[in-house]
Amino acid sequence: MIATNTPTRTDCEAFLDSLRASELLDGRQLDRALRAMPPHPRSARDAADYFLQSELLTRFQIERLLSGRTDGFHIGPYLVLDYLGKSATGQVYKARHRTMNRLVAIKILALEQTATDAVRQSIRAEARSAARLAHTNIVTLLDANQAGERMYFVKEYLDGGSLETLVRAQGPLPIRRACEFIRQAALGLQHAHEKGVAHGRLSPTAILVGRVGGKGSDDKPLVKVSGFGLGRLGADDAEPDFEYRAPEQFDNPDRADPAADLYSLGCIFHYLLVGRPPFPASGADEAAAHHRHSPPPALEPLRPDLPAPLASLVRNLLDKNPQARPAWAGDIACCLQCYADGDDSGGAIDFGSLPGAASSPASKISKSLPAVLADLPHEPILFDDDLTPAPTMVFDAIVPVASVAETPTLRTRRDPTPIALPKRKTTPVAGPRARRKPTHGRTQAVSPLALGALVAGVCAGVLFAIVCILKIYETVK
Repeated sequence: MIATNTPTRTDCEAFLDSLRASELLDGRQLDRALRAMPPHPRSARDAADYFLQSELLTRFQIERLLSGRTDGFHIGPYLVLDYLGKSATGQVYKARHRTMNRLVAIKILALEQTATDAVRQSIRAEARSAARLAHTNIVTLLDANQAGERMYFVKEYLDGGSLETLVRAQGPLPIRRACEFIRQAALGLQHAHEKGVAHGRLSPTAILVGRVGGKGSDDKPLVKVSGFGLGRLGADDAEPDFEYRAPEQFDNPDRADPAADLYSLGCIFHYLLVGRPPFPASGADEAAAHHRHSPPPALEPLRPDLPAPLASLVRNLLDKNPQARPAWAGDIACCLQCYADGDDSGGAIDFGSLPGAASSPASKISKSLPAVLADLPHEPILFDDDLTPAPTMVFDAIVPVASVAETPTLRTRRDPTPIALPKRKTTPVAGPRARRKPTHGRTQAVSPLALGALVAGVCAGVLFAIVCILKIYETVK
């Protein structure tokens, strides 16, 4: 039975009237449903149960109709299916495109966040920048539009929850699982940094994890970074992401660059392994003091099963000096690959010999790192999704890996050595004696000059033959 805490209207006809006014179903769908409905439902709840079991309406839609609401179901070309959650910047809904039948997540921004034309123009500009990102590990921004006075963002829908939701439900994660989550997030960040876009507000709520097939499945859950496109929003301390900000961001809240993103990624890695951020704080001022001056806590006593190279990697990410942190997010993904795949060899691994980000199939470097850093904007990018906890997610069975003795040697910003790209194969120009490839089955173009010469030759031959025939005829006669 449908249950709701809001006052309901028990009259069945009133419920059906609300359904017609809502335009959730077109006339043909509603007529077909009413013909199949059991006769004489006792109440509006009975009718609502029928539409729910028939999968014609969602629970969110029914509860809203039972409360007498007929609005709020349509946002542009999208049909709202469910309420996912809210944050300081707006509310998030699950919706479906009525023409393309595609599931999306829609964030409707709060009115106070878009009060002026200047802010709205800034949001649109950053949305256009975020729309350039197309990567498996980044939530795709599909649309940025306005309905009435409200601006809304449409993005790819991922069936799952955030890392914060997962850790709150399960506690610290197994090492292999945490490495896989950070590895995929690093690949997404690498792609964004190559495009000249930084996140600036990275936190566990901005990294989403999809569900996998079933219990014991070998499939790895898909991880996507959300939050690109809302840079000016949430710049105040209303959002509790100050526990994951880089030290330099407390001096300049609008700062967003790769170094700050990697510091935040280190804080998130610490959170996944221990169950709390490296510097828990009750406010932004307390967090700023810790991030600026306190050394990061040692992970070895908190997580005895953690291999030493991983503890060293987290310390490098949490360096106070932005220039001393790893240079590329792609390098971090490469270093975590062996742990995410469960390398149980037990021997030392030379991290310095691992391929760089240029050889990763998910991130092709189009220009050197200094050029990328020079082109990066200094505006923060935000899409903070503090969603309601999702149902329990099923992940693949992952076991801890064996300890590895050697410490990774990551490139830092003090030595931004560009990774050598593979040379492009060039085809030599065919010379006079070069063998030319056969052209069987292909039609060659004929120039007009050659065609004219051919016609003239044929005509001359015909005239010569006629003259010869006339001479023979006169001789015989």
